[in-house]
Amino acid sequence: CLNYGCVPSKALIKSAKLAHQMRHADHYGLEAAAPAFSFRQVMARVHRVISEIAPHDSVERYTGLGVEVLQGRARIVDPWTVEVTLNDGGTQRLTTRSIVIAAGAGPFVPPLPGLDDVGYVTSDTLWDEFAKLDAPPARLVVLGGGPIGCELAQSFARLGSQVTQIEMAPRI
Repeated sequence: CLNYGCVPSKALIKSAKLAHQMRHADHYGLEAAAPAFSFRQVMARVHRVISEIAPHDSVERYTGLGVEVLQGRARIVDPWTVEVTLNDGGTQRLTTRSIVIAAGAGPFVPPLPGLDDVGYVTSDTLWDEFAKLDAPPARLVVLGGGPIGCELAQSFARLGSQVTQIEMAPRI
């Protein structure tokens, strides 16, 4: 959420929404204006927001609050046991009455012929890759109609990109 999901997308949404409102200020009795902006500065703001929130969403913070934080890959052994293969190579088993799964998600890259040849970004990598750009992409195809795909499609359209969104399910 901090580096690839909610935080950067909401920061981008805020900038894009403001650009949209400036274009449509006449709906509010104000003079509409085309927003002048540096896309590089918009993306720098996204990274600043991440940096500002990071201390409040860190392992150190949660450890300081009394939470035991384990970093690794978890596997549910039975309804009461989770086995964690720790990043340092060790293993730890935890037993409990209840297990909450809050694993997040990662982008799905579909097996499209030629995709690797032309290159692409995902919702995980675009924050760093697009931060190198001086202007938003002129044209953008967003594969996916889930929450992040919809947020990105709308935000980039509001920032001036010509966006085509593709969803493989019957509806978004």
